[in-house]
Amino acid sequence: MGNGCTSMNVLSSEFRSLVLCVAHTASSVHNAQVMISEFRSLSIPLGRRKGADALLQTSAFIGFPKVLQSFSLLHAESLLPNDTTKPVEATEAFETEEIGVFPHQSAASGQILFEQMNGNKSKKLQSLYHAFHPQLDHLYIEFACGRLMSSNVFSVREKELLAVAALSEALVSPVLLSHIRGALRNGSSRSEVESVLECAGSAFGQSAAERRQAMWMTFDRARYDL
Repeated sequence: MGNGCTSMNVLSSEFRSLVLCVAHTASSVHNAQVMISEFRSLSIPLGRRKGADALLQTSAFIGFPKVLQSFSLLHAESLLPNDTTKPVEATEAFETEEIGVFPHQSAASGQILFEQMNGNKSKKLQSLYHAFHPQLDHLYIEFACGRLMSSNVFSVREKELLAVAALSEALVSPVLLSHIRGALRNGSSRSEVESVLECAGSAFGQSAAERRQAMWMTFDRARYDL
């Protein structure tokens, strides 16, 4: 699709489109037409549902405003899965499986995902978040992990790769490196991670690509403990 993403042989066509939807949502230049085009290419209904879930998860990393902008554009094009546009009571959205991808999530399930993502560093990170603010660890685990990242159409590996795509431009190194480690810990190959960084990078411009390459080389040389 002329998007600058050449990782054809590592990422599936669908996952590449998901990465580009996330990256163009996160990008400061926000190429709406590429985002819409990639979302339109997703299969119906599962691919579109994955696309909506990928964007919802992205709000945990870049905030709601950019994600709402993408959802608004997709809604205007009638591309969203039908059940995401039905009015649903807030409590019902997480208490019924009728909408398909958001079964009820508790603090316990958020804790499970957090530990799957962070491995033996989980307790240290949770204590650090609590030290930052007494509500931060609860919000991240219960809301971000337990709700925003609760979709059951993605594996933990795929959730981490999409997080890497969302964080690629900002290059908030400790957070990005944490999710790179999480992707590798949960079964991604280094070539997959590199491919996601390259593919997402097509949305962010040359200067971001250079910083990202330097960051990846540092990570690769250090061979961080997973």
